Amino acid sequence: MRVFFVLLIVAFLGLSMYNGCKRNQEQTLSEKIAHKEQAFSKISAKRPLNKKEVKSLLTLYEKFYKENPKDTLAAAFIMSAAQNAMQSQMYQKALHYYDIVETDFVNTAHYPMAIFMKAFVYDQTMDTAHARIYYNKFIEKFPEHKLTDDAQISLLNLGKSAKEIVTSFEKQQQPE
Repeated sequence: MRVFFVLLIVAFLGLSMYNGCKRNQEQTLSEKIAHKEQAFSKISAKRPLNKKEVKSLLTLYEKFYKENPKDTLAAAFIMSAAQNAMQSQMYQKALHYYDIVETDFVNTAHYPMAIFMKAFVYDQTMDTAHARIYYNKFIEKFPEHKLTDDAQISLLNLGKSAKEIVTSFEKQQQPE
């Protein structure tokens, strides 16, 4: 009986140490991300980030997600990865990150924005068929969202140049 208790205590201590080490690794990785984000924020105030710099941050976001696939912080990091990829005009990479949120983080606050942003990226890359699908999906799933009006306007302007949109808007403003 005494041996059983000793083994139980040893097992408990071993499990506690393992969990503590894992938690410290997660904190270290999230701290690395926070540090790199701060550094990039300072750099981007002076000049645009180059793709190599952005990719180094994207790698950290991906690593956190792969190590913690169910963590809601991973969803936030993946959304940040998508935003950074978009700003660097890495549109396929951005779509990949929005796909992750769409499939793995449906029950988070990030999900609606991922759907809207997928539509937006497709719109920016002139893939009007996919943009239409995702704008409609967004409107259907989130009719009360603050971006629903934007999605509806975007649908009306799909495939139009900036000049065509301005002309259309000016015509709407003219009194009859």
